[in-house]
Amino acid sequence: MQKFISVTGVLVLAALGLSACEDAGDTAGSMSDYDISQDVYTRAYDSGFNRAADRLGWPTEVQFAWSRLGAGLTCGAGIDRKHAVAALALKFPDISSVTHDLNGLGFHTVQSRKVDGFCTPARMQALESVVAQYQ
Repeated sequence: MQKFISVTGVLVLAALGLSACEDAGDTAGSMSDYDISQDVYTRAYDSGFNRAADRLGWPTEVQFAWSRLGAGLTCGAGIDRKHAVAALALKFPDISSVTHDLNGLGFHTVQSRKVDGFCTPARMQALESVVAQYQ
């Protein structure tokens, strides 16, 4: 009986793990990986963090703003980080300034810096309007 329960538990956990996986296209991995691959971050960024698994529990609008501001910091878009954090705190007051700065801008700056060739002209142009909202 003990062996049956153990095997059943393992099978249930495996089934839950598989059911939690979403189709990631051609890219393996997710934003919850310890070491997020360049492909995974680029896919999530380019899709606007529209997959729940890519948002890591945050609303799409928050992840989108954080990612564009983080990209702006990486790509030298002239972002004043303190002003950006203050503007984020006003727009999303249920999230602390520290969280906006570290979990938001800090995380996305690190991730975008890890991607070779991230600062393309198309990405720079696309983030201009978002950056302007937080300056």
